[in-house]
Amino acid sequence: MVRAVRWIGDRNGEPVNLYHRHISLMVDEEHHALIEMLPRHETTIKVTVFRGAVAGSDHDGDSHKPPAPSAVKEVMDFVTETHDSLRQQYARRIEYDVRFMCPSPNCSEKKPLKDCFKGKSLKCGLHHISTAAIKFKFGMSEEGVESGNKSPVNPCKESEVLCPLYFSHLAELIGSDWRLLGIRLELNPADIDHITEDNLTAVYRILAMLQLWRQRSSCTDKSKVEKL
Repeated sequence: MVRAVRWIGDRNGEPVNLYHRHISLMVDEEHHALIEMLPRHETTIKVTVFRGAVAGSDHDGDSHKPPAPSAVKEVMDFVTETHDSLRQQYARRIEYDVRFMCPSPNCSEKKPLKDCFKGKSLKCGLHHISTAAIKFKFGMSEEGVESGNKSPVNPCKESEVLCPLYFSHLAELIGSDWRLLGIRLELNPADIDHITEDNLTAVYRILAMLQLWRQRSSCTDKSKVEKL
């Protein structure tokens, strides 16, 4: 919540509304975001992005329209980057994933967002979810989603390659040679030892390594992508 206040302040945004377990903020002139801590047994932070009603109009206008994918991606990037930063600084053993609500009106399942890169649809109960539709809602590229061995985004777009979701995809593909990759990315052996101790599985170790490299590197985003 503190970082959300700082994020909005850095963007010269409108004042935020703080409550006991949630925060409401303006993302841009049209979009609001609500970040809520659900009951502890759910171990979930719920994030909702929506369009606000237009004051003074005779109807709700855009309030019933879905949020723009760019606004959703902006909020998701902020939330995931904040979690990654907090993990690196204070809680290395904390693990999390990003999930979305099944769009079926009669379903309350939460599906892992990274599964949208495994095929054209996801099975949820007796129905299927179009992964292309979900990726569109989250402002993701539709390229390279048919095969798990293909890149889920266009590698020419630095912001998409250096995002947590793309790192999650890479982490599932790199395998046991991740330590050699860490050395190539100029992390020192002590960093790699700490990552090994603080993360239980290979996928999370690789993800932590990529995130640490991104934070440490002083290169431009384009140079980071070329190096990776």
